[in-house]
Amino acid sequence: MFFLFPDPHFKEKNHRRRVISPHLLDEYAYVLGVGGIIYTITDVEELGEWMKACLEGHPLFEALTDEELEANPVMKLLNSATEEGQKGTCMQPLSHVWRHQSPRDRLHAFTIIGTSQGGHDTSKIVDSNQDWGINQVYIIGGDGTRKGAAAIFQDITSPI
Repeated sequence: MFFLFPDPHFKEKNHRRRVISPHLLDEYAYVLGVGGIIYTITDVEELGEWMKACLEGHPLFEALTDEELEANPVMKLLNSATEEGQKGTCMQPLSHVWRHQSPRDRLHAFTIIGTSQGGHDTSKIVDSNQDWGINQVYIIGGDGTRKGAAAIFQDITSPI
């Protein structure tokens, strides 16, 4: 996945529009899969530091090693194959390369796609999650699904 000289959105109120952000990295990790690589390059120092901080702070991405960067043929092209890279701006473009990694504590997830019809046994759902080693749940639905998810969360976090 390549992010080449993206719009820096300088105003703080517009930082949410930046293409590298904590919540968008979750989406990119999902699309990339384990081993997928994100390439970023910018000639705006503030944006380069922002992207680096976002990627460093995300548990599913790790920086490539110096040896991997040296052997990566794309790295030679980042500064020379784009129009922006060829402009010769006063600043050397900042490039960062990150790999989507498998988390140390492997995530096992499932999705609850709910309805507001109710009638679910939350303790059965919790027990099943624990039996299967599920440690991450995605909820898709309206208020009824949210209320059901809250009941499941309460069941999980309540003292035994």
